[in-house]
Amino acid sequence: YKRQEKTVRVELLTVIGLTAPNDTLICEAGDLELTATTETEATISWYSDAQLTDLLSTGGTFKATPDMDSTIYYVEAVNAEGCREMDSVMVEIFEFKTGLKDTIEICPGTPTELNPEGNPAFTYTWEPNTGLSLEDPSNPVATLDAPTTYQVTVSNEICSITRTVLVDLLPGTGLVAQNDTTICEVEEIEISATATNAATLQWY
Repeated sequence: YKRQEKTVRVELLTVIGLTAPNDTLICEAGDLELTATTETEATISWYSDAQLTDLLSTGGTFKATPDMDSTIYYVEAVNAEGCREMDSVMVEIFEFKTGLKDTIEICPGTPTELNPEGNPAFTYTWEPNTGLSLEDPSNPVATLDAPTTYQVTVSNEICSITRTVLVDLLPGTGLVAQNDTTICEVEEIEISATATNAATLQWY
């Protein structure tokens, strides 16, 4: 038989060079921009599943809205020659419960705890500290005669977030009791008190 030899040349198509963002940890649920890049021109698509059937967005930048403790996004790049590269990124949400409310209403001049659901394991910083007793910064006691807005930074070894907390004042009673009184002998006397706002008056 005749032996024949043939040279076959295999050429590599253009390498895409897809780079996806690193796995990410965020401190609370919310919008997060994820950006993927390629070394050569390609179309980038983002999916919610590894089978690449649920398309979320196209383009290098994708605005993710993770709402679970852990979410995986899949990114694929396809060039004009039909070559494909795929990668994924995991976004984890740290359960960072501060207990803080946006607005707290207290009675004027009455010591009131501001954050009973605060976590003593976290570090709380209140700015300014006007009217606050900070023996327990996670749940300070406020005594105020005017509404006050605080910037509260809460942090631990993983996360740090800042919240704006308005401490507003409820209408005061406007309580006015009569002046101290001296009597010359034991007898029944009438003493009075009034309130400028609607209130129930009790004597003890």
